[in-house]
Amino acid sequence: MGQTTRPILRSRCQRKNNQIVKDESGMRNDKTLDKNSSFKGEAAKAALLSALVLPGAGQMYNRQWIKGLFLGLLFLAASLAVLIPLTLAAAGYYLALNSESLDSIEKSLQPIKDMMLSLIVLAVSSIVLYVYSIVDAYAQRMRMEKEASQNDPEN
Repeated sequence: MGQTTRPILRSRCQRKNNQIVKDESGMRNDKTLDKNSSFKGEAAKAALLSALVLPGAGQMYNRQWIKGLFLGLLFLAASLAVLIPLTLAAAGYYLALNSESLDSIEKSLQPIKDMMLSLIVLAVSSIVLYVYSIVDAYAQRMRMEKEASQNDPEN
């Protein structure tokens, strides 16, 4: 059993990358202060917001309000432009199945056949906007944190 804590000899002792802190038991714990890991945590939070909440949410977290709103609305518009016709065609298809006429079943799928290219373009656009939003939110947050650390007078 290795001993990870030692009694504190000084009330406050700091090193460049490590900080020695006192816990409740009065023993010393070394905690590494890695600024890059906390910055990556903030950047990851921005990326996760764009990935899990809505594309553009990470940009809003980064205080890029207009860009975030634009990306979110554009993603919703492109996604709904794909989902609404597909949902209507699926409903029409299932209703046509009851008629037992192959012509009515084929006619119910005709709107999808006519719009296939535009649906594919809109679906790909939605995917591209989704990925762009995640990558941009992460990269922008990393840039913001890098600029903040360069302007920090403690460095």
